Amino acid sequence: MGNFVTQQSRCTTVLLCYNSVVNIPTPERSGGIRNVVGVPVQGSDFFDREDERRTIWRRLETDHVLLPSPRRVGKTSLMRALAAEATDHGFAGATYVDVAGAADEREFVVKLGQAIARSPGATAIEKKLRRGPLARWLSRITSVTAGAIGVGLREERSKTWKELGEELCAALLQQNSRWLILCDELGIFAQTLLRRERGDATRARAFLTWLRDDVRQANTDPDAGGDMRWIVASSVGLPTLTDLNNIGDTINDFQLVPVGAFAPEVADLFLARLAQGRKIELEPAVRQRIVTKVGWPIPYYLQVFFATLTESRKVVTIADVDATFEKLLGLEYRTYFDWWSQRLVEELGRSRAHQARTLLTACAAKPEGVRADTLTALVGERITDPSEREWAEQRMFDVLESDGYWIRDGERYRFRSNLLREYWLRRHRR
Repeated sequence: MGNFVTQQSRCTTVLLCYNSVVNIPTPERSGGIRNVVGVPVQGSDFFDREDERRTIWRRLETDHVLLPSPRRVGKTSLMRALAAEATDHGFAGATYVDVAGAADEREFVVKLGQAIARSPGATAIEKKLRRGPLARWLSRITSVTAGAIGVGLREERSKTWKELGEELCAALLQQNSRWLILCDELGIFAQTLLRRERGDATRARAFLTWLRDDVRQANTDPDAGGDMRWIVASSVGLPTLTDLNNIGDTINDFQLVPVGAFAPEVADLFLARLAQGRKIELEPAVRQRIVTKVGWPIPYYLQVFFATLTESRKVVTIADVDATFEKLLGLEYRTYFDWWSQRLVEELGRSRAHQARTLLTACAAKPEGVRADTLTALVGERITDPSEREWAEQRMFDVLESDGYWIRDGERYRFRSNLLREYWLRRHRR
């Protein structure tokens, strides 16, 4: 068998041999997992993503990582799992930060500082900060907390947000160790900057360029005193957003690691573990029916389907699965899917969102999808402005694919998710 390294994960023990990977179920995963809907899963409830995790840790040896995947595939849960195991991969510590609520650049730095203060190793970071731009403020308090850091960064007006952000990163690096930053919802923050400037990308470009040149690229040289790596994700696709606003070059230093749906066999095992956690019966044929009805087995849809299916049942039949599919498409469950329609306006603007909905409605009418030339002809019929028609023909199709609405299958485009397709038909009937 030769030399090998054993990696212990939450799902399997992985033996990395010279030319093969062998997955062996571990005792800790022999039981069930909890049915968690709406919030990221953590700890023992996190399931699989073995391939993605191996790829990410390998890419982080030399580069930063961007997770360019549609909403609800489990990126946040994955990032939290990576943060928890960072020290097993040579990092002194890890900081997870959600920047969705940041109103401007200083608020971004505030959230980063607060997250750093909550990280293991914050005491050593505090010592570095006390000798930097925040020295005057921090000298008034006895210990650094997330709240104190936030107040200090907001009120330290003698320094720009750039200077404060760079000081935070320098405090990490001056420990002469590797540190991992996991930045969630960067796309939403970039979108906030675009809205504040009414679509003018100058401000968003300046911020994202600073984050690339003065933070990520300036802090990857171990000989300079430390080594920092970034993992970035967002429920608003960052590649799509930057491409639409012609600022895609500001994220060109990332290695891309897409996160997609579970493979059918993994989805089946996931459902079996959920059933074990609830102590209910879920026969293989029933699990297969769920995966088929969902169509695009991402963790969120599987969790939602399982929760609705097992609300008042201990034994589940295939007929129950079909009834649950219909139930989820009712008005009371629309909140699970409405965001897919609403986000088009946020991302594309009202006029282009209308164009996108027209294409998606035509595509949803047929489970097998619609030919690309038929959709292109529809664009020509509905859009009279030549420049807008050219944009739709050259870019709209790719945007809808990268954002998870549809997928190209040969000469046809079809919805990725059966659930989303049926929702779309009922929500956007012509």
